[in-house]
Amino acid sequence: MKTVYSFLIVCLVSLSIVSAQTDSIQQQKIQKEIQEYLSEKNYTRIPNTDFDKILQNEIDTKVKSGLTYWMTLISVIIAVSGGVAAFAFNLKIKQVVHNEIESKNAELLESLDKMMIESKMNKLRMDFEVLKEDHKLNPNQPTLKSDTYLLLEECVHIKFDSLIPEVVDFLGCIIFSERHIDELDLLIRTYERNYNLKATTCMNAAILSVEYYNMEGTKRYKDNCIKYCHNSIDKMSWYGEPRGILILLHAMDFVKAESQQMKETALKEVQKVLANILKGSSNYIATNTCDRLDRDKNHDAFKEYLQVIQNELPDEFNKLYAKAIIENQ
Repeated sequence: MKTVYSFLIVCLVSLSIVSAQTDSIQQQKIQKEIQEYLSEKNYTRIPNTDFDKILQNEIDTKVKSGLTYWMTLISVIIAVSGGVAAFAFNLKIKQVVHNEIESKNAELLESLDKMMIESKMNKLRMDFEVLKEDHKLNPNQPTLKSDTYLLLEECVHIKFDSLIPEVVDFLGCIIFSERHIDELDLLIRTYERNYNLKATTCMNAAILSVEYYNMEGTKRYKDNCIKYCHNSIDKMSWYGEPRGILILLHAMDFVKAESQQMKETALKEVQKVLANILKGSSNYIATNTCDRLDRDKNHDAFKEYLQVIQNELPDEFNKLYAKAIIENQ
């Protein structure tokens, strides 16, 4: 009987050692994985101290919960076993525990990956809200644009696809306020293939493009303006603002035309935009378009073009404003 109890004691001690070793090895694997996520190279605006404590508790719970089950099972079996059978089962159970821990390793790390990404997404969302609030309080804050670029890079790094269009749009507003058309154009071209950018992002690029086209007369700016206006309309069919910009763009060509043929071409383009609005069932498009035109009529650089084109097509513009009035009634 003493021999049996001796075997039991040896088995339990052996299992405790194996379990402790397995626990330590598993902790090291997980810790190494987490350290990669918590590298100081990762961008963060919120301290990670509390987050680290919570994460470590989560790791301890996950690892030890698995070992507790196996230790309990082993203890019961060894308690009702004896001698050589207990010793043989002890060796077998060591291998079973080892295999079980290894098989759960990938699942555990996958769970941790998901938890880390979700936590990082929540932090980035909070950081983004802070940036927007900072912009409201101080639009000219010198680090605002660079901080937004860093946040955008981090969103791309963790594949936070749903937030990226919002960050690009916010960054586009900052660049728009600086009137840096080439920088805004580059930003859009960088992200438009992989992400569904907002209509307002394209609209800001269209406005800057028409401004530069008016100043420099470069065809590239005209082409970009047309492209961004149509992109905005494709994203929001009811959006009247880009239609107003298209009217302004072609009105510029009409006023600046060097030949009668160029004038006629520009006039046809304006008529095409107006006809599209007038034949549509949505009165809101007309209202939104007129709002844009009215704002540009108060712009010193644009009002002449709109006055001339409106005098050239009085009937069409009267119908446009009448459709807008119906919407506002």
